[in-house]
Amino acid sequence: MENIITMTTKEAKRYEVIQRLINQEIDGTQASKQLKLSVRQTKRIKAKVLKAKKQGKQGIEGVIHGNRGRESNNKIDEEIKEETVNIIKELYPDFTSQLTYEKLQEEHDSKLSYSSVRRIRIEE
Repeated sequence: MENIITMTTKEAKRYEVIQRLINQEIDGTQASKQLKLSVRQTKRIKAKVLKAKKQGKQGIEGVIHGNRGRESNNKIDEEIKEETVNIIKELYPDFTSQLTYEKLQEEHDSKLSYSSVRRIRIEE
């Protein structure tokens, strides 16, 4: 069974340029200009594509970002988020995002940033 790989348009274009580089249709400088990357970055992507091909894969994996599908390191813990939502609903339902943020800092020792509080309010 084959794995289905979804790519953005940018990644598809990147793969085409790297393929042309591997087939020696263009040189590294031309490829880096087309990709709007440094020559070093272009070489690194080319090496990843070639490594993937050696491993029996299609090579497309070389142009796809390594963090795709992973959870963000900066994700807010669900427990903290739920607690914040409850506090906002109970005590500050009609406050602005800025005032809510300030009250959470002063009264509840919250460590969330203003943008996190705002995002939580918008989601709810």
